[in-house]
Amino acid sequence: MNYAHMGRRLGAVLLDSVLSTMVLSVVFYGKGDLWTRKLEVLFGTVIVIVYEGLMLAARGQTLGKMALRIRVVAADGSPISRQRAWLRAVMRAILGPVWFLDLGAAWFNPHRATIHDIVANTRVIRIER
Repeated sequence: MNYAHMGRRLGAVLLDSVLSTMVLSVVFYGKGDLWTRKLEVLFGTVIVIVYEGLMLAARGQTLGKMALRIRVVAADGSPISRQRAWLRAVMRAILGPVWFLDLGAAWFNPHRATIHDIVANTRVIRIER
């Protein structure tokens, strides 16, 4: 398999983050009290999990991954199952606060697998044109 480089993966995450931030900005525009901010973080986490879970379950790609021509597949190269898609999305959200550890794992294994990839038994591959 042609594993995706970390630059492409980070770019896809950045694009998806910009999209989710835009959605949350519209929903929470002008609201600045502490409870609203806590609700925004909770709602944002749920939105990100649902977005990523649905997109990966449907086609193995989020919009950011589509733009950078990468796809999430099972470790054997087959299409990702719904269960793996949702597990990966939840693990990525859980590991969000320690993203540097999650991504750090990818630098030390031949499959460039992050911790959330290892837990979900998935890989991220580059799509050739």
